[in-house]
Amino acid sequence: MNAPKKGSRPGRRRNRVRWSLLGLSVAAILVLGGYFAGPGWLVNRARHTADSDPRAAEEMLMEAIDRAGGEHPEAYLLLSRVLGMQGRWIEATGAFAVASESECDPMQVLQLAEEAQNADQWTLSEIALSNVERSGIENPEVVRRALPLLYGLGTHVTVIDWARQLQELSPDDPLGWEFEARAHEARGQLLKAIRAYEEALDRRPEHPAELRERLVELLLETGDVARARTEMVELLSETSSFSVRLIHVRLLQLEAKFNDALAFCEELLVERPGDPDVLRLRGSLYLDLDQPRAAVDDLVRAVADDPRDARCHYQLSQAYLRLGQSDKAREHLRQRDRLIEMQERIRRLEAELERDRSNSGLRFELAELYEEAARPPSESQ
Repeated sequence: MNAPKKGSRPGRRRNRVRWSLLGLSVAAILVLGGYFAGPGWLVNRARHTADSDPRAAEEMLMEAIDRAGGEHPEAYLLLSRVLGMQGRWIEATGAFAVASESECDPMQVLQLAEEAQNADQWTLSEIALSNVERSGIENPEVVRRALPLLYGLGTHVTVIDWARQLQELSPDDPLGWEFEARAHEARGQLLKAIRAYEEALDRRPEHPAELRERLVELLLETGDVARARTEMVELLSETSSFSVRLIHVRLLQLEAKFNDALAFCEELLVERPGDPDVLRLRGSLYLDLDQPRAAVDDLVRAVADDPRDARCHYQLSQAYLRLGQSDKAREHLRQRDRLIEMQERIRRLEAELERDRSNSGLRFELAELYEEAARPPSESQ
């Protein structure tokens, strides 16, 4: 059979099919191009660009918001983070205020809260965490990520609430108990903190030595020497860190094993000559052994390192009294009383601020106290 001649009907039919297919392809490209250049595509592109070029990401997000008619919470949320990357935190707070009017992805909001805390932007972090709380805390992964951020804000009552929520959502997870313990400890509720640390340890945490170290310290603070010894045996099998060995010396002191404790102090000072924590502890041991002159030598060096150590001032006052130097003893007692009063005022204001986070007067008064507490005693008088 001969091939059809040029311009024959079958040839024209095939050409029309080709042109039709080409037209459909062009139309598809135009449609898909319009889709991919839409707000969602711009937001995704900005997300992949943000770390390397936040300014370019900002421009993409502004374009996405404009194309969405100003209604794109996801774009505003990412814009808040991108502005923060550029140090423009006031604008970042404003962008998030718009985003927070709608429901946002809580994990993305927590990312913003974390970045704000890392930059000491506590107000924005607090607003972001409040947004997560309003959206509900039924997802254990959200609660896990939020707990350290809430603890960083100092909202200890909220930390306890969220920690207990995690305990219900994931009964075998030690993190809920760990943060409940930390919050109780920060609030001075030591017995509650001890119980929560024990609950956390029962659930086999990833780093048991950290939690057991805090537990032993609290047991020593509350005078439960027998339980502290039991936990210390376990702790020494987990780690031989400098801080744990220092706590062991304190335990020996409470067990009235003064010479053993003193021998351990000498070992620690060989490892870290002049360490103020060891000097402070050795000075108190010298007091127990009725060697006030040696105690003064160590405690003077320790208090020079931390003039805000109320306990060290008290121990110095006792050493000077035994040496018959009553004027110096009274001066250190006065410093001790003043520091305790300041610490009590700070704790009281922190508790009030936790109940009323929007009280700017409390924030200002507390900031002044923090500043005063950071100054040497001679400048605070």
